[in-house]
Amino acid sequence: EDGNIANIVNTTATTTTSTTNSKWDNFIDFISKPLHYMFDHTLSHANEKRYWYNFLICLVYFLILSYIMILAGTLLGCILELDAVNVGSTFIAIGTSLCDVLAGIIAAKHGMVAMSISNAIGSNIFDVYIALGFPALLYNIFENKNVKSKSGELMGIVFSMLLSGILLCSSLYYYNWKLTKPAAKMMLASYGIYILYVFFSN
Repeated sequence: EDGNIANIVNTTATTTTSTTNSKWDNFIDFISKPLHYMFDHTLSHANEKRYWYNFLICLVYFLILSYIMILAGTLLGCILELDAVNVGSTFIAIGTSLCDVLAGIIAAKHGMVAMSISNAIGSNIFDVYIALGFPALLYNIFENKNVKSKSGELMGIVFSMLLSGILLCSSLYYYNWKLTKPAAKMMLASYGIYILYVFFSN
């Protein structure tokens, strides 16, 4: 009898979990239908020679969705009472870097460690010089003003960036330029500490 009761409980739990998962899947399918429709009718799946067209269209989508993500991040920051620096260095930074994570995973699966590392470092170099320099240039041209920030407002972020570079170079040198499991754990732990620093220093 105890065995039958256990089977009934397990069956009920499994049914409840599958029902919850199906409701969540249906919700995700519902809100993503406009995106699927838009992607299916604007991207060329059959013609491989039109990869440049697909690449440009993906860039346009990336710009539009990034703008929506910034608005959502700003709203979330207002709800959580976070300032612009903390929102930009956490939610928005994570959202814009997810594609880099996927590229790193693909490169790591194929054993291309150098590509995985260069992708992460190269994207940060691009962000620092282009993502900061180009908007600042446009602001100076159209507004005829310099981009200003409060004194010391970005000091913690800049120091964290320098420290992350030192930790990365040190771990790669120590492990003979290999991304080992201990090195990966150290990177994840370091980012967790950084997130805690950002929120507790708010």
